[in-house]
Amino acid sequence: MDWLTFWAEAIKALSWPVSIVIVAAIFKKELPAMLRNIKRIKAGGVEIERLEKVAEAVESKLDEGDDNEEGDQPEDSVQLTQTEQKVLSAIIESRFAMRSVTGVSKETGLNRATVNRTYSELIAKGLLEQTRNSEGKLRWYPTNLGRKLLAHTS
Repeated sequence: MDWLTFWAEAIKALSWPVSIVIVAAIFKKELPAMLRNIKRIKAGGVEIERLEKVAEAVESKLDEGDDNEEGDQPEDSVQLTQTEQKVLSAIIESRFAMRSVTGVSKETGLNRATVNRTYSELIAKGLLEQTRNSEGKLRWYPTNLGRKLLAHTS
């Protein structure tokens, strides 16, 4: 085997794994939400169902370094009001990865203005983040710190 053939085969063998790592790095915040929406994967004779656990594992691994990088506050220094806890709980315990103001308002019984204001407060505390869905509508999802804090307070 000459060097040219060796490098051609090496590049061919590494192209898919490298592509997957690059895509995962680019979409690191959205990856857990995407995995939660997939019900079943079947490839190469292997079938995986219930990707929620995989999504949680990916999210925790991807976010391990983010807590320190983003300057998140320690869990003990963040205090939640009863409304903040209710809204954060509705978002985290939902079957949806990302939530709208209307959905959380209906679920919690709070009016939309209160939910919207609470979203802003949770974002300021680093417990919630905002994005747009494929239709361009605003959606919110909990940060790793938000999940930890709610688990700690519950």
